[in-house]
Amino acid sequence: MPDLNILSHSGVNLVAKKYLSNEGKKLMLFLNYMVVYSNCFQVYMLGLLENLYKHTGFTDNPNDPQLTVYKRINILNWACSLGYDDCVRNSVLQFQNWRSSPDPDQNNP
Repeated sequence: MPDLNILSHSGVNLVAKKYLSNEGKKLMLFLNYMVVYSNCFQVYMLGLLENLYKHTGFTDNPNDPQLTVYKRINILNWACSLGYDDCVRNSVLQFQNWRSSPDPDQNNP
């Protein structure tokens, strides 16, 4: 690596461009790899989450222990992020119900 103290501003830009172009190739290979395996990851994770989701449920119960509430938050976050149909459907429905209520700001879930 050249001594950056002796390079002009344009020289620094040249070094940065060369470095980023080499790293860009590695980044593209990595992104291609992730696209191929992201579907496998999604299927794998949804397989792990499905029983947890069914057991924990989507809807809060006021009598749930605090640990169950935290577990539900994490499971719903993962399940909806990974596109689990029931989670996404329930989330959209809950949002639509909230938006169509007469005073949504008063009735926050």
